[in-house]
Amino acid sequence: MEVSAEENNDETTPEDADVIITNEESTEQTEVEEATETVTEEIDTVTLIETIDLGQEYIDKFIFLGDSTTYALDHYDIIPFKQVWTPASGTLDLSKWSVSTVSFPNKTSWAISDAAAEIKPEYLLITLGVNGVSHMNEAYFTAEYTSLVTSIQEASPDTKLY
Repeated sequence: MEVSAEENNDETTPEDADVIITNEESTEQTEVEEATETVTEEIDTVTLIETIDLGQEYIDKFIFLGDSTTYALDHYDIIPFKQVWTPASGTLDLSKWSVSTVSFPNKTSWAISDAAAEIKPEYLLITLGVNGVSHMNEAYFTAEYTSLVTSIQEASPDTKLY
């Protein structure tokens, strides 16, 4: 760490000005580092309580709507195809959700809100990845996500969204 010229009693040139760390800046940096360490330590000590296994019947109540990791649930035989809602492309781009369709085992495709209205899932877990949202600013993301959630809620009011 370099110290200011005042502490060294040296002359400071304009070229050196951007690399000088004053005691004040150093103190702020140390405080941020200490706060980060504290948060990290607190996170490291979180222990989840054990819960009962609700079994396959519980898992079967979920529909997974989303991105390529959602698509992989079926591809790697983790969750049956009928519970995985992704467009034929394999990933849901949030900005195109209103024109996207989700594929079903009988080779049909439905708009997301139509699928929710027809199937009325008990639980629907929305998983959106970076590829589907990285091009969106916060306001655009919020508007599209709110629109998606509202559409599903209107089509299937009893579905619990996650």
